[in-house]
Amino acid sequence: MKICWYLKTISGEERVKVFTSEGIKALRGKEGKVTHVQTVSREIEADAVLMSLGIRPQVELAKQAGLRIGETGAIWINEKMETSAEGIYAAGDCVETTHLITGKKVWIPLGSTANKQGRVIGVNVCGGNATFPGVIGTTVFKTFDFNVAKTGLNMREAEKEGFHPIQAIVRGHDRSSLLSGEEGINAEGDR
Repeated sequence: MKICWYLKTISGEERVKVFTSEGIKALRGKEGKVTHVQTVSREIEADAVLMSLGIRPQVELAKQAGLRIGETGAIWINEKMETSAEGIYAAGDCVETTHLITGKKVWIPLGSTANKQGRVIGVNVCGGNATFPGVIGTTVFKTFDFNVAKTGLNMREAEKEGFHPIQAIVRGHDRSSLLSGEEGINAEGDR
C-alpha cells in the first residue's frame, strides 16, 4: 500500500494528514526546491517531502556463497545465528528470524534486533552456546510530541493469523511520573 504523508507547519502549529493508497505521480517545484506533490488524486502544497520507499534484504553475497535464502527473501539462519554453512554467521537487516507469536519466519529489520543478534554471534564465535529466540516486532518512534509504539500483531495481522483479537485504547504516560515530575494517571487516563 502506498502512503503519502503531508506535513506542514502553519503559524507554529504542526499538522499531519495521511492519504493512503495514493501513489505519487510527480514532485513539482522551482529552483531545485519541491513545492508540490502530485498524487493520483490531488496536488498537495509542501515545504518538504520525505519519501520512504522501503528496503529489501541485501543477499547477493550470500547467494554467491551458496547460502540458503529463507522464505522471506532474507538469509536463513538457525537459532545460533548460523547460516546454512557451518561456521558462517549472519545478523541484522539481511536475515530472517522467527516471530514469537505466530512461529512463522519473518523479516523485520530493526537496529535493536541486529544488536541482540550480533551479541549472540559474538558469544558463539568465541565457543559459547547462545541463541536468539526471535522477535515480536516491537517498533517505537516519535513524531512531534507523540511517542508511537507497536508490539506484537496489529488487528489485521492477528485476524490473518487466525486469532480473534479485541482492541482497547489505554492512555498513559510514556515515562514514569517519577521521571517527568507529573502526577500519575489511572487506567482511564484521568489524573
